[in-house]
Amino acid sequence: MDGIFNGTVYASSLLSSPRIWGDISGRKLKFAGFDYGAVDVSLEESGNNGQLALNGRFIQGPLKGLKAIGAIDYEEKPGKDPLDISFSMPTGTSVKAIQPFLEDILTFQQGSLHANVHLGGTFSTPKLSGSASLKDARFRVDYLKTHY
Repeated sequence: MDGIFNGTVYASSLLSSPRIWGDISGRKLKFAGFDYGAVDVSLEESGNNGQLALNGRFIQGPLKGLKAIGAIDYEEKPGKDPLDISFSMPTGTSVKAIQPFLEDILTFQQGSLHANVHLGGTFSTPKLSGSASLKDARFRVDYLKTHY
């Protein structure tokens, strides 16, 4: 991952009842050579419960309109996974936006998608679940070299 991040994050009362909040902007975001554009993220500690609320959205680039809303627990809680973030990718997003994540599996030639995905689990064992729909997609299954 490559990009330029700017912002301000505040922390107060760290030794008693910590409070964390702020805004972060990412620009010129790239992953595996693919330019993803720009994202804005707001963070806020959710009422002294060891949880950081997250609200983000891509404002520019091929993922424009993608939203991320959820929470990250920064204090360990037995029986509760620390990651709870939902992503909503708008209808019409180019399939090329997910190509870097499918390298050597699928190669997309054209199409668009819409997806709703949940990121749960832990930092060492994240779990993705959700659904996606493709429209007018053409792709190749790399291992089989078969086009669909």
